[in-house]
Amino acid sequence: VVNLPLAPGDTVITSDGGRCELQFDNGTVVRLDKGSRLRLASVLAPSLTSSWKITTLELEKGQLYALPQSYSREMFQVITPNAAANLKTRVRAYVRMDDDGGTSFFSDGGKFNVLYGADSRSLRRIKIKSNRPAAITAAHAASGQVEKRGLELMAWNEDVDRHFMEL
Repeated sequence: VVNLPLAPGDTVITSDGGRCELQFDNGTVVRLDKGSRLRLASVLAPSLTSSWKITTLELEKGQLYALPQSYSREMFQVITPNAAANLKTRVRAYVRMDDDGGTSFFSDGGKFNVLYGADSRSLRRIKIKSNRPAAITAAHAASGQVEKRGLELMAWNEDVDRHFMEL
């Protein structure tokens, strides 16, 4: 539904033939690809360890494109079963749940950090940069071997961006 407000705890699911776009109050845009499932875990939640306000998106299936805007110390993070992407800075980020249980990360502009590990004692961090994708395997290991992206979501994003004012 167009302009339907979302709240923490809501889940957005796209069918195998549909896509959607979420827009947040601060201008952040998140687009979901076909066959995706995203849970809005928190919105502007206070952090216990910093002054940042955190919005947490849990990608459970499929892939998303995020164009976060950061104002007044807001941070968007995308969580998957084996990694967390910290999107504090202005980036154009893609996050994809892979068929093998891993997660792939891509940047089409800017850079962002990904935190991963089997438990809190074994956490590691990698930086995703433009044209330097990375994957976190289901076994919680970083890999530079990343399956190429399908061009369909990228083409749809470019089309939406070109016609944004009309839409």
